[in-house]
Amino acid sequence: MTATLEYPVALDNAPAPSGLAGFLATFGIRRAFSYDGVGEADAAPISRSVRDALRRRVNAVADSPTARRQRSLYAYAAAQGVISRVHSIKADAIRASGEAVTAILAGLPAGARVLDLGCSTGHLSLWYAHRFPHLQIVGCDFVPEAIDQAREAAAARGITNARFEVADLAVGLPDGPFDAVISTQGITTVDGDRAAVVAHAATALRQGGQLVGVEILPNAPAATAFIDGAASVGLALVGATMAPFEDGFVPGAYPVLTFVRGGEPIEVDIAGLYETALVDLRRRHFRALGWTDEEIEENRVMRAARGECDECSSCGA
Repeated sequence: MTATLEYPVALDNAPAPSGLAGFLATFGIRRAFSYDGVGEADAAPISRSVRDALRRRVNAVADSPTARRQRSLYAYAAAQGVISRVHSIKADAIRASGEAVTAILAGLPAGARVLDLGCSTGHLSLWYAHRFPHLQIVGCDFVPEAIDQAREAAAARGITNARFEVADLAVGLPDGPFDAVISTQGITTVDGDRAAVVAHAATALRQGGQLVGVEILPNAPAATAFIDGAASVGLALVGATMAPFEDGFVPGAYPVLTFVRGGEPIEVDIAGLYETALVDLRRRHFRALGWTDEEIEENRVMRAARGECDECSSCGA
């Protein structure tokens, strides 16, 4: 299905963000629904030619999200200086993912090394480095233009405990060992052998090190398959929560899965985790729109009759 972009559709009258949302805003990443006039309100509007080129590339990714097409989109956006507009479309998902990882990194000791997979322009890597100056952060991405911007951003902010490398996750990762490897939608956007990326991550971890994945796993079976794949390379699931977000008009949630190399796995009701999180999200979403509980239940029953469910983050609201 081809994506449709409308312009301009920035979210107006929003309060000034703070915390991670405020940090992301310094990169021009703010919640919005299109690439035009998003997050860069004080900058000149992008030209029609750039806008059309972004449209072509995002449509290509929507039709077939291959690594080559993703590379084309992000490399072009980075080269044109408009990559923040791309990230703004999923700004709340980025915020929710980053906050979930931040809570886990808070438990690492001084001097711990952290690898951030698929870091793009380094906005989350630099947030972790800013938030935890006692950690050493290494960000990697396969788009050289994005890594260039990450390095420039680190220098501009005076952040010295973060560095950035160009790396294709499907081929190999920067040299370890690392105390933690984190991925916020990095592994599941790899075109090809995602299992190889997880295996690389396991190898890059020290014994007892953590892999934290906040991934695009739309339902419980997808999450279970990811967990089984990690287990096959010696990574034991030790934590599972959900990170809720609301981009566009439909609320969703990413599973936050924490693994330990060589650890003892815990038992988690993944289906129940999805159902509880997403049912609650949608109820709060519709209540905010003025729906009554009776109307929400009628809508749920109607969708169930159509074969839809509340257990999948990719279903319609």
